[in-house]
Amino acid sequence: MPDDEPYITVRPYRLYNAKTKEYLRWRNYLILENARIGALIESKYMPVGTTIELVNITTGQMLGQYTRELRGIGIPYEADEYSGNVRKLQRVA
Repeated sequence: MPDDEPYITVRPYRLYNAKTKEYLRWRNYLILENARIGALIESKYMPVGTTIELVNITTGQMLGQYTRELRGIGIPYEADEYSGNVRKLQRVA
């Protein structure tokens, strides 16, 4: 593929483990809401202190961070892809 062509993929939303610095295998999504639910599910079963990041690989934009905490899942950062609105400091049990 030439360098001047944009990178196009069928499933642009990927989950990234910030602790191991790897993309999660088989966690590629077409729809943003499905990717967010997948990130919450992955965060639930990770060890305490692990952060899962939701990334759009076509734009390189990070759309959310989900951190496994002792009493649940902390969401320190979550953005809307199109408007750029940022929601901070939510708690999910």
